[in-house]
Amino acid sequence: MPSISSPDNARPQDFTRLLDQMAARPTPAVVFYGHDGGRVELSGRVLENWVAKTANLLVDDLGLMPGDHVLVDASLHWRTAVVIAAAWRLGAVVVLSGAADAPSGAGNGAAASPRTSHPVELAVIQDPGEAAATSSAAEKAGTLPGVQSAAEVMALAYPGLAMSLEPERLPAGAIDYCAEIRVHGDQWSGASRPGPEDVCLLTPAERLTHARFFSAAAALGDQVQAEAIGAVHLDADSWSAVSLERLVATWLAGSTAVLTDLSAERPHGGSHEGAEGIGAILAAERVGLSWS
Repeated sequence: MPSISSPDNARPQDFTRLLDQMAARPTPAVVFYGHDGGRVELSGRVLENWVAKTANLLVDDLGLMPGDHVLVDASLHWRTAVVIAAAWRLGAVVVLSGAADAPSGAGNGAAASPRTSHPVELAVIQDPGEAAATSSAAEKAGTLPGVQSAAEVMALAYPGLAMSLEPERLPAGAIDYCAEIRVHGDQWSGASRPGPEDVCLLTPAERLTHARFFSAAAALGDQVQAEAIGAVHLDADSWSAVSLERLVATWLAGSTAVLTDLSAERPHGGSHEGAEGIGAILAAERVGLSWS
C-alpha cells in the first residue's frame, strides 16, 4: 500500500509537511458519500489543491492571519474538512461549533479552558442540503452559537459539484464559498508555518496544540499502516477532535478516508440509504477499518 511515510518519503512531522507530501499523491485521500446520493472522490493532489485555493481565499479575500480564530460548523462534509485543513495551513485556530460558548472549566482538566474571549474572524457554515431537516445555511446562521458575532460569515454548498449556493439559502451578507473559490490559485501563496505549541483546535472540551494533535494522529496512523488498511470509514456524525485526528491519521498512513453523511431522509430515495447502503459503500470502497 502506498504510504506517506514510506522510506523514499520520510513521514511528515507536522501538518504543513503532510499537505506538501499529499500534493504528490495520485491515489484517493477522501471519498465522501452525501445524503443527496452524491459521491465525491479527491486524490491527495486534488485535495491539496482545494486546501491551497481555500487558504488563498482566506488570506487574500478575508485577510486572515496566523492565530486568527475560524469558527467551523462541525457538520461532516468534505468541504468542511478542506476549510479546516486550509485554516491550519495558514496557522489559524479552528473553533468547532459549540466551543465558542463552552462553559468555563469544561473539558479534561487542562490548565487552559477551551472558552476564549478571542474574537471570531470568520464563521463557516455548511448548508445542510435540500433533503435535510434544517432548511438552509441561512437558518443555521441564526442558531449556530458564535456566528452572529463573527466578523465574516462564509457558507458552503452541499452538492459535490455545486458552483454556487442558491441565494435564498445564503445567509445575509455571507460569502458564497463555491462561487468565490474558483478564482483563487491552486498553489498556496503564503509562507506561514504554525509552530508546534501554537493552538490549532478548540472544541467544547479541549484546547489542542499542533504538536499534541499531530502526535495523537501519528500514533493512530501507525496502527493503520501496520495493518496495511487501504481505506478507513470515519463513522461520525460531525467533526470532533477525535474524528479529525482519525482523518489525519488515515492520510499519514497513505490510506483513503471514507466519509458518509446519510442521516437525512430524502423524498425520492437513493442508492445508498440505511444500513444496507452503508454496507454496500464499505464493500465498494474496500474499507478495512470503521472508526466510530
